[in-house]
Formats: sequence, C-alpha cells, structure tokens
Amino acid sequence: MTKPHAVEPVVTPGKATPSRGVRRSAAITIYMLAVGWGVHSAVGRDDSPAEWAISLGLALACTIWCAADATVRGRSLVWPARIGIFLFWPVGVPVYMVWSRGPRGLITAIVVVVGWLALMFAVFTLAGWVAYGPDWFRPPE
Repeated sequence: MTKPHAVEPVVTPGKATPSRGVRRSAAITIYMLAVGWGVHSAVGRDDSPAEWAISLGLALACTIWCAADATVRGRSLVWPARIGIFLFWPVGVPVYMVWSRGPRGLITAIVVVVGWLALMFAVFTLAGWVAYGPDWFRPPE
C-alpha cells in the first residue's frame, strides 16, 4: 500500500533512471569522503585545506543524494530545502529521510551514520598504523 501523498515515478523495467545513477554516485562519494576524512584525521596537518574540501564535499554530496532520492521517490524537493540540507547537512539529511520514508527513515539514517563512522574510524586506524607503525597504538607520553 502506498502513501496517498506519494507519487510513483515512471520507471521502465530493467532500466535505471538517471536519478538512480546520480543517487548511487553521491552515496559512493559520501563513503569515499569518509575514507578521506579518516586519512586526514590520522596524518593530515591541522591547517590543511583538506578539512574544508571534505566538509564541503560532504555537504554537496549529501544535498545531491537527497535531491536525486526525492526524484526517484516521485517527490519534489524545493530549493529552500536543498539549501537547508547543504548548509545544515548533519541535521538536514536525517530530517529529509524521515520526511521521505517516515519513521523507518530514522532507522535508516542511524544505520548509515554508524556505517560511515565505522569506515572512517577503520581508515583512521589503518592510516595511522601505516604512517607511524606500532607507535600509533602507544599512549602519548
């Protein structure tokens, strides 16, 4: 049973819509930025412009993902919402997911965030070990 306010998108069986490809690419980009964040956190300089690039990249990729997801779901994501998601993406994406999926959107958002953080922390640990060897795991003196 579909929600009365949702409009089903027209999809040709066996063919992906352009929005599905954009959504997939944005999701891959978000997880690749987790890898970048992990590496930068382990071995990057504090004054590096990589922090800005990763933060802006995450905001942009999350906004693109939300817009493409709304299109795939047959919903319209107005420009003020897109700007809000871009500026406040850590809050905007979960709000969008609840708006587009209902309560299960919150569960999906939590699972995605935990996966993103796990990947970032794993890369952080691996990059630190590769850069500093066993000293990486010793407590600071």
